[in-house]
Amino acid sequence: MMEIEKHGIEAIPKAERNKHWWDLFTIQAGIAFSFPTLVIGSLLVPGLNWSQAVRVNLLGNAIVAVLVALMGSYGVDHGLSTTVASRFTLGHPLGTRLCSILLLISLVGWYAVVNELAGLAVDGIVKNAFGFSAPALFIILVGAVNAIPAVLGFEEIKFLNRLAVPALAFLALWILKAILAQHNFAQLIAAHSTGALTFSTGLDWIVGGYIVGVFIAPDYARYTRGQADNWMGSLLGVLPPALFLGIVGVMSRLATGDQNPVTSVQTLGLGVSGLLLTVLSTVPSSEASLYSAGLALTNVFPQRARWKNTVVVTILGAALAVFGITKHLGDFLTWLSYAFSPLVGVSLCDYFILRGRRLVVEDAYMEESGEGRSRLRGLNGAAMGAIAVGIAAGAALSPGFPASLTSLVVGALIYYPLAIRSHASASIKTCVEKNDSANRPLDGSQ
Repeated sequence: MMEIEKHGIEAIPKAERNKHWWDLFTIQAGIAFSFPTLVIGSLLVPGLNWSQAVRVNLLGNAIVAVLVALMGSYGVDHGLSTTVASRFTLGHPLGTRLCSILLLISLVGWYAVVNELAGLAVDGIVKNAFGFSAPALFIILVGAVNAIPAVLGFEEIKFLNRLAVPALAFLALWILKAILAQHNFAQLIAAHSTGALTFSTGLDWIVGGYIVGVFIAPDYARYTRGQADNWMGSLLGVLPPALFLGIVGVMSRLATGDQNPVTSVQTLGLGVSGLLLTVLSTVPSSEASLYSAGLALTNVFPQRARWKNTVVVTILGAALAVFGITKHLGDFLTWLSYAFSPLVGVSLCDYFILRGRRLVVEDAYMEESGEGRSRLRGLNGAAMGAIAVGIAAGAALSPGFPASLTSLVVGALIYYPLAIRSHASASIKTCVEKNDSANRPLDGSQ
């Protein structure tokens, strides 16, 4: 029997952090082995050649997999969601609410992209069968169906991913088989690049396309029992699926010349069955985006239940999808890379280096005044300054250097001395002293 998840943004009790690595693998594989990964792969060519596109996919997704495991530590160690964890790094209430708004924009945007593509696939099915076409209607209907597991919560997302991930794996293999049956592999990969895309930009698209998934990793890792499960579930859930699907996306673009997987499925002659699988493949990424967006909105409006906030972001995403957000996908990926990469760098520096994985969880839920305010100020200027410098460095050094990695590293390096010299160090010192070694999560649990 389906039930709405009882937890919102409160920390998951230690007794309920009991999920194994394969549970996290199911969630992360659903996020990685999904429609956007196929789309991003198709964007890499013909700007890059085959060899470059494969190397970009391998390197980019390997970096992403490691970052997912690192960010997931917030959830494993303390049962915290992403937005609550950001209260320690960015300050509360102003800093964390700014973070929530940024997350909302990105997650709702991703949901809209996936929802639009899925709605167009359904429209293609109906049009082929009955001659009736209403893209906007089907975008809204598909979006509503995809929202159901996100509204219900973690367990339903995990259950449906167990169905959707194999379906997308089958679809990817089917696309690959159709490509190889209709085209000569050697000729496809020998196609020359236009040179319109640099290796660094391609890497930014891979990392940028997943950087929000990195940042929201605690939302799912918070149910995991330990760091070994976190690392195994994250690495296996991200790297192999994303690498394989990205390469299939590259092959699909080389074979059909179209970056839209829906059109490619039709061009390759996979028919209604292929389109139905395409629709099913959008479920994991849609539900993950909506679930974390609902948590982000709950961080801003904690008096409203998480599931109600999830319904609100679903409506916003469906509206964006109807207006055709996919035409701006390349720019959207670049923006995500600039905005979230330094945020991830600052968060990792704050948690692992400055705090040594120690947090006083209760402080995150104190009122905005009094004792709690002195520990978690309204806005952590050191973090904001480091993020701004990271964004500037990434923009200045691009395209010669990958903006995503540049801004992540620069943000972390700048944050460390700023935090030490500013009042932020007082908050960190309080956490360290109060936790001491008794509350330091050495084995992945609190």
